Amino acid sequence: MPKQTPTQKLKAALQKVALLEGKLKTEEASHLSIMIANKELQGKCLDLKSENEKIKHEIKVLDANLAGTNDRLRVQDNKIQRLQLENDKLLNQVNTLDREHVREDTQLRKEILVLKSKIDGIKLGVNMSIAALK
Repeated sequence: MPKQTPTQKLKAALQKVALLEGKLKTEEASHLSIMIANKELQGKCLDLKSENEKIKHEIKVLDANLAGTNDRLRVQDNKIQRLQLENDKLLNQVNTLDREHVREDTQLRKEILVLKSKIDGIKLGVNMSIAALK
């Protein structure tokens, strides 16, 4: 390869400089677009953080509501249990009264049968007395 003259060396160096300047401008443009995209992502990230905080707050509110609902359900469940106990006591009283009623009814039927038997005996005695008088 022939020796380059200083002018040729200068031109070659200027071409390299121009080529490097082009690469630099391309890199700067690429860097600028990356920075713009980064800023957009930071904005979206802030929006997502804000949305996340809103959701956390909603979850706390719903959690508090759920706790209140659970408390109310516990109170209702306790009332139901008390009413069931009261109902069981009343049912036992009704069953006891029913058994007593059956016993009393059976006793009264026996007494009625005894009285009917006595009445029949008295009628028989009266009829015999009437027949003896005739």
